[in-house]
Amino acid sequence: MTKLLLFFGNYKKFPVHSVRKAGLLVLFATISALSAFAQQIEIKGKVLEESTKTTVIGAVIKVKGLKAGATSDANGNFTVKVKVLPVTIAVSAVGFKVQEIEVYEADPTTIYLTEDQNRLSNVVVIGYGTQKRSELTGSISSLPTDKLKQAGASFENALQGAISGIQVTQSSGAPGGGASIRIRGGNSITGGNDPLYVIDGFPVYNNSSETNAGALNSQAINPLSSINPGDIESVDILKDASATAIYGSRGANGVIIITTKKGKTGANKVTYEGSYGIQTATNKIKLLSAKEWGQLKNDARANSGKTAAYTAAQLDSLGSVNNDWQDAALRNAAIQNHNLSFVGGNDKTRYSVSTGYLKQDGILIGTDFQRLSTRVALDSKLSEKFNTNS
Repeated sequence: MTKLLLFFGNYKKFPVHSVRKAGLLVLFATISALSAFAQQIEIKGKVLEESTKTTVIGAVIKVKGLKAGATSDANGNFTVKVKVLPVTIAVSAVGFKVQEIEVYEADPTTIYLTEDQNRLSNVVVIGYGTQKRSELTGSISSLPTDKLKQAGASFENALQGAISGIQVTQSSGAPGGGASIRIRGGNSITGGNDPLYVIDGFPVYNNSSETNAGALNSQAINPLSSINPGDIESVDILKDASATAIYGSRGANGVIIITTKKGKTGANKVTYEGSYGIQTATNKIKLLSAKEWGQLKNDARANSGKTAAYTAAQLDSLGSVNNDWQDAALRNAAIQNHNLSFVGGNDKTRYSVSTGYLKQDGILIGTDFQRLSTRVALDSKLSEKFNTNS
């Protein structure tokens, strides 16, 4: 009890204003520490596409190891708040590769994203929204690009055996002849069962797989053979009933989407592809000679109890007459294909100019097919809100 009285006695020696000052100092130090702890560093930046230098809207910016994050606005700008530096931020967007950078100072930074074709193909835009390609694997198929180089006169030939669930029947063996394609089977008796073709966004319904070349009883030609397979970038097939949500009843038999090649930003590029080959009949029918045919006819009449049709002298005379009409009508036919393209452009204008020549001699004499095609694609950005495509 005595020590307690001494304590209070010593406490009374301090002036009141000194105690107040000490309390204010302690309070100020506490507030300063809290404010320093709560202070955050702002990292500002801009997200651009590497090739075109255009802004990327909706890019996701995340700080690795923290919950901090942001998205880029309409101008590609973003702001992320962190407590300490340095940090590592990861920037991602649909169709682009993930970019990671380390930030040591709070200075404005510019992040460039490069296109990722693999990730871009994993997203499919449908008529009623967007879904992952993995969710539509059974209803969407794509033709491998290397198959187009083996297409020949028409890209339909490349579909044979390349995609499951599609029946491709060659209706004519002549060069340029059509093919019957069935994606969802034969659903109509009186109407057509051919799929709907969409070429660069324009629906084309091929009601007949072949049309006449113009003259009476002339060779039938497939209208789709006028498209040079060398000008095709990709071929996608919609096989389920959801295609009707985009194209209506015309897509009930399936849809084949054809996308042609466009100009690309970058250095001018010249490409040439050519091929040459020989076609030949691999399996000919083995025929009888004239004498063997006469003997076979005599045997058939003898089995029926009838007299022989040819005497021995007549059979001997037939031995000198042997015409193999297969050799007379068939031949070894040449096929050659040449494609030349010019592709290039800059941030405002992109172009693609291509020309192709195909000459396919038919194995059957008189069934030749030739195609000379020229295509020009020009994309120009006249202003921020006005583009021209041709």
